[in-house]
Amino acid sequence: MALAPVLHADEISLVAPGGIRAAIVKLIPDFEKKTGHKVVATFGSGLGTKRQVAAGDPFDVPIVQPPYPEVLDSGHVIASTATPLATVAVGVAVRTGARKPDQPGR
Repeated sequence: MALAPVLHADEISLVAPGGIRAAIVKLIPDFEKKTGHKVVATFGSGLGTKRQVAAGDPFDVPIVQPPYPEVLDSGHVIASTATPLATVAVGVAVRTGARKPDQPGR
């Protein structure tokens, strides 16, 4: 069975924090195969990625960690396109008899 050739493959630049690298790297090959588009991903720190996007550095797809008002206020992305990709839960355990950590806001 012959596959139709890709007539026009675009290069898509993606900027993202390193914490999501493993997931993105797994998704890229399937996306490229299905669309014919090449993804060039750049990973950095969470704060560094936000600063890149807010500064208007070149990108097609930004992935940033909330809160991100400085990104939306920069005018380089459209607020209505923000789509949550993942959540992270953090738990803290305290040894029996040890003092509990402060709970801000409580």
